[in-house]
Order: sequence, then C-alpha cells, then structure tokens
Amino acid sequence: MSSHGGLEQGIVDVLRQYFGDTEGKVIGPVPPNGQPPPGFGQWYIGVCQATSTRGPSQSGDLRDQVYTVVIGITFKASVAPYDRLGWMAQNPNRNIKNFASIGANTEPFEQGIYAVADAVAGLIEERYEPINAANAYLDSRFDGFVEPFHNVSVGVVQEKNASWIHSDAKLRTGEIMYLQVVASGARRIRAKGAIDEQD
Repeated sequence: MSSHGGLEQGIVDVLRQYFGDTEGKVIGPVPPNGQPPPGFGQWYIGVCQATSTRGPSQSGDLRDQVYTVVIGITFKASVAPYDRLGWMAQNPNRNIKNFASIGANTEPFEQGIYAVADAVAGLIEERYEPINAANAYLDSRFDGFVEPFHNVSVGVVQEKNASWIHSDAKLRTGEIMYLQVVASGARRIRAKGAIDEQD
C-alpha cells in the first residue's frame, strides 16, 4: 500500500477502535473532497487528502517526506427546530440515533461537533498509535513512518447543501455542518529512490 493510503487507513483504524465503530458505519476513508458516503446516519468522520512534502533532512542518500492528512466531520442537525440549528454545533440532541455500530465513547457525539473534533485531534496529535497502524499496511521491505503528527488544527464549521449528503431534498440553512481537522508532521524516511508498493 502507498504511504498516503497506509496513513489514511491507520487513522481510520485508530478512530474506529476508540469510538467502537466495528462495522465502519460512522468512520471511514472518503474521496479527496471529504464527502461522506450515501446513507450514513447523523454523523460521519471521513479521512482523506493525505499529502506530502520534502522533509528537513538534507542528506542526498535519503528520501525524507512529511505528511498531512485531513479528517472531515459531517453532522446532520435536521432534528433541531430552526431557531436551534446554530446551537446544535455545541449542544446537539442528546438522543443520539443511528449508532447501532458504536460500542464505546459516544460522549463526544453528544456534546457537539467541536467535541468530536477535539477527540479526533487528541487521538492523533503526538500519538504513535496512528503511525504504528499505518506502518502495518506498508510493504515490509521499506522503512515506515518514524514520527507522529506534531501539529493538529481544528477549522471552522461550514454549512453544506443537500448534495453533500447525496440528497436532493430542500434543507434549511445550517442543517448540514462540516468541520475539518488537519493533522501534519508525520514523517517517513527511506533510502533515496524508494518507491511505494501499490495495491
């Protein structure tokens, strides 16, 4: 698997384990634009957009790369009356639905999109669990990731239209919320000229 694919899947595995999403209905890889799959429930956490740039090493014998990954969180606030839509970002309906596959740690979902983003950031920043999970997907002939994500930022809540959730329904402004968590700094060092195995 490529470095980019392994890193994305490693993050998916760590998030699924923490939130107990054994069936993969709430967390998974998504297209580069971060759009969740059709038919998801009230929440979806999508991992995408792994990119890389040259790392700080100046050695001519090494291929040093630093990686960034985007984690997008989509929340449907359609259960709220219109005058409560804005508040749903921080205090959603506590009667959480569509969590049949979730077995643990649902509290962030009950506290709002920022709480979910904070939990995701805490599971990634300066943690080796996503790095070790990513390395398990890489071909053993190559050196794996050696440093975790050193920087994790949480963006602002964006409003999305119905097409974002694969619907043609007429929705109220603010019913679909989207927030990005951007993790950067994961580092992989290999011999110069090393190429990922693709599968």
